[in-house]
Amino acid sequence: MATLRPLVKPKMPFWREQPSWPPVTNPNARLHSEENE
Repeated sequence: MATLRPLVKPKMPFWREQPSWPPVTNPNARLHSEENE
């Protein structure tokens, strides 16, 4: 459990810091952007 706690904590801030990880929050936006390109 001690390992899962720190793993989930950095995961939340990671999405916000990583601009390339919006597919999890906006899977539709990412699909549209990729198809458009």
